[in-house]
Amino acid sequence: MPFPVFNNIGDDHFVHMGSKICLRHLASGRYVRSSARAYQGGSGQQVVLPYGSRVRLYHMATFKWLHSHQVKSPSSGQNEVSAYGNDNLSDNNDNWIVEKVDGGSGDWHANDQFLLRHEGTGAYLHSHDVQFENFWEVTTFAGDAGDRNNIFGTRFG
Repeated sequence: MPFPVFNNIGDDHFVHMGSKICLRHLASGRYVRSSARAYQGGSGQQVVLPYGSRVRLYHMATFKWLHSHQVKSPSSGQNEVSAYGNDNLSDNNDNWIVEKVDGGSGDWHANDQFLLRHEGTGAYLHSHDVQFENFWEVTTFAGDAGDRNNIFGTRFG
């Protein structure tokens, strides 16, 4: 693992480097998750499924980074979001910018509603009611930041 992971958040309830969090899509109530399934078509990379500081988000079960690029999803036509790489393989497409929904500044609090903007494409992490092989798809969306399908929350764990 490329960095220490902290399961205990302490009393401050802020998200720190190394915090172990779950991403929850607020409009659907589903959590972002991943499995060993890969896109059939497009990049062939591992699918991320629903279940500013620059961040890289690491999936603890598969040891891959939350990743996006200009490859279109075969099911929605929006940019794919995948789980990519490993401890020794990562690139700039793994960089995300955390933005507060209300446009405010300050520290990332666990109870904040937030957006994740992909640094390379400028598109927002997005979920919707499009399914990929019987699972809900997560993509990036180049439209309005205020789209309710771009809003996420966290849970420690």
